[in-house]
Amino acid sequence: MQAKKTHSAVDLKVPREHGFWVMLVIALVASVGRSEELLHASGVAAALAALTIVLGGRFHKKVRKTPWAQVVASALLGTLVLPIEGIGRVPIRLATVDSLAWIAVFSAFSLSVRAIFARARKGGSGVKATLLALTLPPTSGSALFLLDGHRNSAIAAVGLGGCVLFAIWRPKPRHLKQSGVMMTALLALALALMLCQ
Repeated sequence: MQAKKTHSAVDLKVPREHGFWVMLVIALVASVGRSEELLHASGVAAALAALTIVLGGRFHKKVRKTPWAQVVASALLGTLVLPIEGIGRVPIRLATVDSLAWIAVFSAFSLSVRAIFARARKGGSGVKATLLALTLPPTSGSALFLLDGHRNSAIAAVGLGGCVLFAIWRPKPRHLKQSGVMMTALLALALALMLCQ
């Protein structure tokens, strides 16, 4: 006899994707770490984290089925920086530049993951996703440098280094766990370097 599955009025699910959690934590720590008003920034970060987790849980299956939606979702995680730093009294121009830096790196790393899956398809090489991933950090890094000098140069440099590493290594889906660990380490390095600037 099978047990009946019960559903509550609100069936909360959380995203299971490793990358979601890494990018969420990096965005939250980066934005609170640069804020002048830590209490206000932490409050907004907690509220946005809860909202993002609920939305991520609600839509993660749809996002998973659409490769480019994953890149957009990664970019959206980078936008969390802007309101948190804004409430934390970081000037809006600097908060925007910080957010753009994380958007570029999160998107580039997400494109690198797309390239891994593209290589698994018959006749797939992942070249398009790899090339896009390789162009995002230097292009955005140059634009960010013009906007605000060296403020986010470490993020762009680590992002570019990571994308070059993945372009040379050309991991396959069986290397997904190692790729995830490597991306986590690179993002943590970018965060540490950013907070030390």
